Amino acid sequence: GIAGITSYTREQNIIVHVDFHWGQDMEFAYLDVKKNLSNFEARENIEKVDVYRFDPNAAPLMTLAFTGDVDRIQATSLIENSLKPKLETIEGVAYVKANGIKRQEVLVEVNEDIMTQYGLTTQQLLDAVKSNTIATAGGVITEGNEEMVLKFISRLRDTEDIRQVVVTVINNHPIHLGELGDISIQGTEDEVLVHQDGQESISLDVYKEPEANAVFTARRVREFTRTLNEQGNYGIKIAVDLSEEIESAISEVVRTAMIGMALATLVLLVFLRNLSATLVVAVSIPLSIIGTFNLMYFQSLSLNIMTLGGLALGAGMLVDNAIVVIENIFRHRQMGKDSHEAAIHGTREVAMAITAATLTTIVVFVPLVYVHGIAGILFKDQAMTVVYSLLVSLIVALGLLPMLAARMGASLEHKQGRI
Repeated sequence: GIAGITSYTREQNIIVHVDFHWGQDMEFAYLDVKKNLSNFEARENIEKVDVYRFDPNAAPLMTLAFTGDVDRIQATSLIENSLKPKLETIEGVAYVKANGIKRQEVLVEVNEDIMTQYGLTTQQLLDAVKSNTIATAGGVITEGNEEMVLKFISRLRDTEDIRQVVVTVINNHPIHLGELGDISIQGTEDEVLVHQDGQESISLDVYKEPEANAVFTARRVREFTRTLNEQGNYGIKIAVDLSEEIESAISEVVRTAMIGMALATLVLLVFLRNLSATLVVAVSIPLSIIGTFNLMYFQSLSLNIMTLGGLALGAGMLVDNAIVVIENIFRHRQMGKDSHEAAIHGTREVAMAITAATLTTIVVFVPLVYVHGIAGILFKDQAMTVVYSLLVSLIVALGLLPMLAARMGASLEHKQGRI
């Protein structure tokens, strides 16, 4: 199921980007990749292997700015050891990338004269430090059905440990690194500077999982940051939130759909010239939409721009069947039939015609459901929404509207006018 693999090699880390074909079960793929890479952690030259589910080329869903009352070195430690892991446990969050971080580094300034005196080179100093900072496999312990991999780690904890590193031995006298120069701890050079409201800060880019709902994920992250700020003076601010644009776009689609429904109802009132009849037809719109929501729920379709666009597209067509049915019932009322008989015969006469008309419209959208690739991913939800809305509108027109027309009786009398 792998479509391609791309790797990026940088200092002290390697990033491997694995692309899968459309339709691949990403839960299974994630577990499979994680299982195959777990063996690498036992190697002595590999410190840690992380597997994330996100597109590194995609824009982050949110960007948080950390502007607490601590310096950037302390903030970096807090973010990497506490905030970042907690954010990545939020449902829907795949990965959190920190920018503007500042770590501590050890600066060794050697005295060249002393180095020359002992006949030492810079490479010997590096080898001595590396030999005291190791991570090596220590074998496997098997206990029952459990298997544990041992890894021995030796690290230099502070400047005093570094000063005591033995570089070489001359005449049975060990030469320590501290004898060759000055050793100090300082902050790393800034590669990226981040400012929020004119203040130095650290930004956190939050990436969501591909199948996660952007709006719900962003809400969880906002709730998490609100809780943190209430618990302590972290000063976490939301600098960028793409979910707001998504919510705005969805609100605009909903508003447009509502305007379309209102205009459709107004046009009905103008031509039918009967408020009761207009309300009977207008009630088919929300009922059809509610029925469509039920079908969308069972198909695991979420409310997004594409599905709401499908509803807006089908909003005008939702009343077509209802208008044909209610107008034919009017005609039978004018012929002198009572309301029940008019509802039965009026609906029966046009049932086949509106069913055929609805199915021909549905046939246009059905092929989009089976399109592969990007086009299929983009338009499948919209096509299914339109199909569901039309099917539900047909059921409402043939089932509910005749019942309402029969119940309302005389109030649906069609008055002759000049037009």
